[in-house]
Amino acid sequence: MRPAQPFARPAVAGDSPVMAVPAARLVADIAQRLRPAGIDLVQPLNAAWYDAAVAPEYRLPEVGRRGALALLLASTAVFWDPFVARLRAEPARLEQSDPIDRYVAQEVRRALDGVPVRHEVRFSFEPPPRRVAMQRLAHVSGLATLTPSMLCVHPVYGPWIALRAAVVLDADGPAGDPPTAANPCERCAELCGPALAHAQAASAAALGRAGDDPVAAQWPLWLAVRDACPLGRAHRYPEPLLRYVYTKDRAVLRAAVLGR
Repeated sequence: MRPAQPFARPAVAGDSPVMAVPAARLVADIAQRLRPAGIDLVQPLNAAWYDAAVAPEYRLPEVGRRGALALLLASTAVFWDPFVARLRAEPARLEQSDPIDRYVAQEVRRALDGVPVRHEVRFSFEPPPRRVAMQRLAHVSGLATLTPSMLCVHPVYGPWIALRAAVVLDADGPAGDPPTAANPCERCAELCGPALAHAQAASAAALGRAGDDPVAAQWPLWLAVRDACPLGRAHRYPEPLLRYVYTKDRAVLRAAVLGR
């Protein structure tokens, strides 16, 4: 992977680094830096939109201004190949806890290195008090609609996206009201509802069995909820990524590194 290029800034005599880069340029540069890592969706929003929609404990960090620029970072199925390539290049990662989370954190921090404005990042895997309601963030930003199936559905990629991180930057966010979220599939309750009810019932039953992760134990049923969505089927995750996401079985990663 090529090293990230320095952030572009207009050459204006006497300006300060904080004021040099417009918000649009910040977004474009960060997106360009993230794309080779397989983090291919960068959605800008006004942090105030999200903060108004959640309880105080879920609000985004402050960076020195109201209405700051926030970015939701997400990935599609293209995430898998760069991630596996990194595992092959650095096999010691296979022994780390949460290899995907560690990879995402490293790549996001690399992409933000040298950002010429104050910024804060929160990752989807972080616990309170740093937790962000990522699905609500996706909905408010307009990236993907939070549907009755409990999935965020993108108009192109359907439910085949992963919400990775939120970044808040000391720059002006988009003006005006948040985008109006519309359900991209009006048949959600009809198509995905029965699959969701089945998965929920099976997972509730698994709660009574010692040692069972209620989601991992029933992961084919939870996958069926995603598969029931008619949107984005051409962008379905590769099978190894699906299995690892739901089960966290490290053998799946080892097999992928060996090309099996």
